Amino acid sequence: MDLITSVFMFFMLPICAGTTGQHRRQLTDEFHVHRNFHSKFLFRDRDVVVWLPPGYDSQPARRYPVFYMLDGGDVFVSWRIDEIAKPLITSAQIEPLIIIMISNNGSQDDRIDEYGPTRPPGSRHGGQADSFGRMLVEELKPFIDAEYRTLTDPGNTGLGGFSLGG
Repeated sequence: MDLITSVFMFFMLPICAGTTGQHRRQLTDEFHVHRNFHSKFLFRDRDVVVWLPPGYDSQPARRYPVFYMLDGGDVFVSWRIDEIAKPLITSAQIEPLIIIMISNNGSQDDRIDEYGPTRPPGSRHGGQADSFGRMLVEELKPFIDAEYRTLTDPGNTGLGGFSLGG
């Protein structure tokens, strides 16, 4: 099983088991917030939150796999992915990785627009998934790779989310 698949399984098991969280949460120094990330492919700017694994600052030569997560605040607030990842990393059950939270900065309809590959008959929403994908590949990933010490190859890059965002 490759690294990203292993990490995905570790994260999804607690989520599927009913992990819940609070609506608000204080972000620590492990988080870096990039407000209003702009894309030429999408109508809305969005916040991007980066979680750095334990040891990131103390190991300046090390590069890390990256796991991009859709569904906005659910990643660190409801799912508390960082709280799942941190003990798994410190106990060496998984390799340290960088987790990126990508907000849709909008309503449920905006989420359907960006994550939906087509517009269902009778709906005004959906059909922008190609544009969202271009934003991820052509803008966000290069930005993250330039700002952080990442492993940039496909085997060290993952994408996840919940329901439509998955």
